[in-house]
This record gives sequence, C-alpha cells and structure tokens, in this order.
Amino acid sequence: MLRFVKNAKKKREFREIGDLTVHEIEHAEETLIKIVQAKFFPSEDLFPNMNVIADEEGIKRVKTRITVSGPIVRELRLGEIVLIGDDIKKRINWPLAKVFRLIPGKDGKIRTVELKARTGIMLRPIQRAYPLEVQSTETPDDPLNDCTFTNPISSISSDILSDPNDSSSVLPRVFRHGRVIQAPEKLDLFDKALYVFEID
Repeated sequence: MLRFVKNAKKKREFREIGDLTVHEIEHAEETLIKIVQAKFFPSEDLFPNMNVIADEEGIKRVKTRITVSGPIVRELRLGEIVLIGDDIKKRINWPLAKVFRLIPGKDGKIRTVELKARTGIMLRPIQRAYPLEVQSTETPDDPLNDCTFTNPISSISSDILSDPNDSSSVLPRVFRHGRVIQAPEKLDLFDKALYVFEID
C-alpha cells in the first residue's frame, strides 16, 4: 500500500516495480503499529501501572525485564529409569538404566550418577542421564525398585534352623539370586564293602 502511494506521486519512469524489499516491509509494519497505537492509545493515561517508553521509531513499548527461559530440568531420583545418552547412537537405541546412586560434587550439587544397566553398573555425568518423559508419582513396591538386599534365608522356617542337635543347623550357602546351593553327592569308596575274588 505504501509503495502504491509513493508510486502515485512519481512519474511513470521512476516508479518502483517487483517484489517488496525488506526495508519496505519493515517500514509498513512500523507505520501500521503507529496508526493502531495512535487510534487506541492516544494518551499515556490509558497505560495504567505500565512503564511505557517510546523507541527510536516513535513506537510505544512496555519496558520489561528480559528473562532467559530455558528448559525445565527435573532432578533425578533414586530408582528412576533413565536413558543413557550417546553421541554415536540414535536416541531410540540409547540403553535404559536405573539410577542406583547420586554422587554430589564439592559444592553439594549432584554431578555424577551411578547407573545400573543391563550390561552392569556404570558412572555417568548427570547431563548424560535423560529421565523418561512419563514418570510415576509414587515408586511402586516391587523388588526391582528396592535397592536394599533381602536375605532369602529369612523365608526358611525357623524350626529347621533352630534344631541344636542337627548337624545341618548351619545356614545353607546360597547363590547371589537366592537359590540354595546343593552340594553334589560324592562317590565314597571307603565306606563300601570291598569284595575280593580269588581265581584258582
């Protein structure tokens, strides 16, 4: 519209044609803003409790404090399932792990986390542990979320273990997963009767 007004004032050979330039678009925006502000806000009394200033182009602006807004980072919790970041692999191929321990730095902030993954326990910086987008509000009561070790022998009845005359009152050895180790039966030839056959 502004180009049309300018071209109407010029002779035919001096008129501008073609696409609008960046300067013309910016000038049109500034002019439109000034027209709207002059119509709806003719005086500064219509700006209650606002710090209004006019910039170099004469456009009224509200003075505000600029705040840098970043992504909301949620703190990791013990037992939380996270993705272990890797620059080489795609995100869909990142392995899952469970937060086993939070290690604070000298300033008291958590800098390193100990993660328990399928391949073992590893230390990673907290920037490499990405929590899943959906997390439960409560930690469910299941053995996987319990970081403490429970003795599987406690499930054995006390009558078996409390017999003082029984030589098997010693606590049985167990595997790390809780299964009782059964000693193999050895072939004992000394307690067996030995038969000697004589040939005439």
